[in-house]
Amino acid sequence: MTNNGYSEIQNGREFYIAAIPIGTMIARTYNITNRTGVSLSYSTGGVCGGYLYIGGYSSNLKNYKINLESDTDYAQLSGVNTALDFSRCCFWNHGRIFANCGGLNSWNYRLAAVDPATNKAKYTQNYLYNSGGGNTQKWVAVTGSNVAFAVMNGENKFLVDHSQ
Repeated sequence: MTNNGYSEIQNGREFYIAAIPIGTMIARTYNITNRTGVSLSYSTGGVCGGYLYIGGYSSNLKNYKINLESDTDYAQLSGVNTALDFSRCCFWNHGRIFANCGGLNSWNYRLAAVDPATNKAKYTQNYLYNSGGGNTQKWVAVTGSNVAFAVMNGENKFLVDHSQ
């Protein structure tokens, strides 16, 4: 994503997305105009299934999904009162997108599950207690499980969380 050096994407402002599908590894660029009516946070966006998922800017704790092919096709995600971070620690598992909720406090990080079909998000009980490397953790789904997640961080630690 690029937004001329600003972290805030104001309503009506154009920004650019480069998406690289894993199947083809051929990059494609999109020019998107923010038509949501609110400012979005450049640093929270991620692409999945032809849509940009992105959190609100500053005190706007809402989240949005914007169609890459038609930026007039967008929806606000409901169900959580936290701006989600789709740029880090985001993955697809069992029809849901899992994204980082950011710090509940300075060291607890939680996941939210987003249902792309209904545009609803829900907090999971999975979280990481990491007082030293909160910004470096990576959540990944454990293959074959819909409730287990592995967490890896820059401190060479590995944790598997089996909570639902």
